[in-house]
Amino acid sequence: MKGVTQVIEATLGAIIILGLLMFLFTTQPVQEQDVHEISYKCLTYAKDFTDFNDKLNSCLPSTYDYQFKICENIDCSVALPENQTITVVDYIDVGPKLIKLWVYR
Repeated sequence: MKGVTQVIEATLGAIIILGLLMFLFTTQPVQEQDVHEISYKCLTYAKDFTDFNDKLNSCLPSTYDYQFKICENIDCSVALPENQTITVVDYIDVGPKLIKLWVYR
């Protein structure tokens, strides 16, 4: 009877440890309201236009795709996918140049 109790205790201990590890190391999904803030921070990080695309790739979450365009006026656009939630971030830089970033899943 003593051996059965030890096996049950060991099994429960292993289940608790595995459950705790799964809870600690699961990634939390990016909330939609945070996408705008993250995107704006990425634009301010990459605004010097050197390796702009690489900087955005390293800064934005990998679950999101993006397109950007550096415009001379406010009426600029790109072809975007349909049936996607799209977040648009504008950043005005010296020049004046308008940097538009479209982020979507």
